Amino acid sequence: MNDVESLISTPISVGELFDKISVLVVKRKKIESEEKLKHIAKEYDLLYPLCYKYIEKKQELKEALDKLILINENLWDILEAQRQMEKAKELGEPFVTASISVYRVNDERFRLKQLINDLTNSAIKEQKYYTGK
Repeated sequence: MNDVESLISTPISVGELFDKISVLVVKRKKIESEEKLKHIAKEYDLLYPLCYKYIEKKQELKEALDKLILINENLWDILEAQRQMEKAKELGEPFVTASISVYRVNDERFRLKQLINDLTNSAIKEQKYYTGK
């Protein structure tokens, strides 16, 4: 089975595509393993052209992608710090603060993905649910 035959296609929102690209960009910056970087590059090369067709039409989308990259880089750093604190069994106030910031940053990420979906008239739009809302 070749690479193309082993791929599956699934519809996702445009915002989710942009988010996936932004995560791959962050992984390229943060991960050092050559083996892992090969897989990341392959996935990026498959997905970025799908993203670029939107970016070339609207500058706002390039700016949104850049913001998503920053958000996901921030999220990566927060989660990495959390993992280190957990490993060291330091579960006090800094850990709780980091935990709270995870969902706040994820909310910011969701809002940006919604904006991308709106700017592209995405047929699929992610939905969130929060207790009491």
